[in-house]
Amino acid sequence: YVTDGPDCPGDTTQLVISLIECANDCEADAGTLSNTDPEVCLQGGSAFLSADVNGDIVIPAGYVSAYLLSSGPELTLISFENAPLFIVNAAGTYTIHTVVYDFTTWDLSGITWGTTTVGEVASLFIQGGGNVCANIDVAGAQFLVSECVDPCAGGAGEDVSVEICNDGLVTALFPLLGGSPLPGGTWFSTALNEPLFDGFYDSMTSQGGTYGYVVAGPDCPNDTAYVEVTEIECTGPCAGSTPDAGIGGDIIRCTIDPEVWLFDLLQGTPDVGGTWTGPNGSFSTGFFDPLTDQPGVYVYTVFDLLDCEPDTTQLNISVVDCPQGQQQLATWPNPSTTQVSVRFPTVLSGGASIDLLDALGRSVRPMITVNGDLVIVDVSGMPAGTYTLRAIDGRSAYAGRFTRAKD
Repeated sequence: YVTDGPDCPGDTTQLVISLIECANDCEADAGTLSNTDPEVCLQGGSAFLSADVNGDIVIPAGYVSAYLLSSGPELTLISFENAPLFIVNAAGTYTIHTVVYDFTTWDLSGITWGTTTVGEVASLFIQGGGNVCANIDVAGAQFLVSECVDPCAGGAGEDVSVEICNDGLVTALFPLLGGSPLPGGTWFSTALNEPLFDGFYDSMTSQGGTYGYVVAGPDCPNDTAYVEVTEIECTGPCAGSTPDAGIGGDIIRCTIDPEVWLFDLLQGTPDVGGTWTGPNGSFSTGFFDPLTDQPGVYVYTVFDLLDCEPDTTQLNISVVDCPQGQQQLATWPNPSTTQVSVRFPTVLSGGASIDLLDALGRSVRPMITVNGDLVIVDVSGMPAGTYTLRAIDGRSAYAGRFTRAKD
């Protein structure tokens, strides 16, 4: 219906569409094939594939038939023959297809072998929506090709080379064979001085060598596998045992100092989980209170393997009666990488004790020079960190803190 304008009448016409069944006059039919043996194996590097024609093929006048071979799940075409007989040289899946066609409309030259697929060929034909009167059996006859297994091969297993410790123990060789050896065979030694061998290698009396294992079957020739034994010098089971108890040392604590966990006073890289013993081998919890605990040697022990030697270190703890009030001393230069000077308000007596402690209270022993009321500490060989110089002279106590800077 079409209108011309507001004052003119419209015009109408009709188009009638009818659907009719069109005759397909392409009679070509590739029919079907059947497997003669769907599973074959490669013998001497090749396998023979053959299929039977089921008798349902239709070849119109002027048409010919051929047989195509495809490989893999993509059905990639790889070769053709005039009969459904092919030879392949690799394991995999294969399919034989029948194709019926007319030379004047299509031929095999349109196939790129190793690239074109059966589906691409079918799409050119009327059966696949194309315009060429031809037909291909897409399903075809399928084959699985595998490597042939020799039933007589590998009965004795596979040759191996092994290393056995010269620890005086006896080792059974059968479990060391490669492959899947059958039990019940016999052993022999290739050495002239070992005519009899039962399959058990004695490192106390033997010195390595080659030993054969023979399996005989009723329908197969004897199969032999060899074990080549090399004796090696083996270390004991504790060779890899590396417990680390860290590095101990001398510790000075004042009676007024707080309780401390002894593990924190160790240097190095100690392993956690060890045990502590106090003076005279008494049990220790690993905590030390200078006001109540006994001074002396505290031993830290770390075990690795139960039968292996543990590692130990010790802290020699001394407790001194420090006065409650300690005079704070000035230190200079602070921080320093070479030396630190500390001046006392009075000349120190010959009986004065001077100790240098790190941040954890561990005793450090650098070179210290005392000259009257001046103490000079050589810090050049000390690790970076904070240190306290503590001096007790009679009833007087002094303390000075400084930092050894990083180089």
